[in-house]
Amino acid sequence: MNASILQLMLPLLGGLGFLSMWWALTTRRRAVSIRRAQSVDWLDGIQTHLDRARLDAQAGEFMSRAAVIGAVMGVVACLIVGTPVVFPVFLAGGFILLWSRLEDERNQAINQYNKDLAWAMDVILNSWRIRPSMSRALQAVAEYGPGSDTLRAARDAGATPPPSVAADFEDVLFHVRQGSALADAFQAVADRRQNLTFDALATALIVADEQSGEVAAMLGNQATATREQADAFDEAITKQRNKRSEIRNGTFGPWIVLALARALSWMSGATYGTEFFGTFLGAIVALMAASTTILVYTMGLRIAARGLVLGRIETES
Repeated sequence: MNASILQLMLPLLGGLGFLSMWWALTTRRRAVSIRRAQSVDWLDGIQTHLDRARLDAQAGEFMSRAAVIGAVMGVVACLIVGTPVVFPVFLAGGFILLWSRLEDERNQAINQYNKDLAWAMDVILNSWRIRPSMSRALQAVAEYGPGSDTLRAARDAGATPPPSVAADFEDVLFHVRQGSALADAFQAVADRRQNLTFDALATALIVADEQSGEVAAMLGNQATATREQADAFDEAITKQRNKRSEIRNGTFGPWIVLALARALSWMSGATYGTEFFGTFLGAIVALMAASTTILVYTMGLRIAARGLVLGRIETES
């Protein structure tokens, strides 16, 4: 009994040690800062990380979904290699897999928002050519821009409208009509959106509102620039999606092949390979293979995500 427990614990401890060393070498070190001690629930800490990464998920839901995904992956991996030592590694992999999925959804949402901004800039330019008025241009986006249909439906139902470009410009228009400066109205939306394309568009509209010359030409140039930014981000999203697929296929592909081989052996009544993974050395090999799979997958995702979501630089006023 003691020998079997030792056989299970040693590979697990070895895998945890390997994970700790890798994490210590690859984690970005932060600058030393003084922080006040405060009691924060661990779910609040996870929610902070989710919000910082701009992932649309609640901490409790994220933990439960990730645990289910990891548990399923762990059970399948245990059935493939015939040893339970790989279960905790794939359980942790469920959290990484769900996080990458949420990142893909976030990037797709940002990509669609950038395309909608290009559409909105065209609406603004057409409205300005008909009648040079910033208020009418903002109203045109709110009434005819991307998301205007859902905005009207929510307004008629007395509900909160879903996020959209039309809703953002209606918010800007509302604050302007309440007496706020155009720059202040755009700043409130820009702080909420944290989108560089929106920042550039808002800056151009603020300058256009203050100028009295060839504003239409400047807005036309901004419309072209907005479309180019949206196309560039769309191309980056496509390349990253392809890289993520390559990483996923390269890391989990061998396990799929092994699963097919094991399924065929079970169907034929053979047990080839099970005896080896049931030994102490086989458990170590299985654990190291599982750890390498998750670590390489995590490192690949981090490399593929570098430089895609740009951050704003806060300046002192």
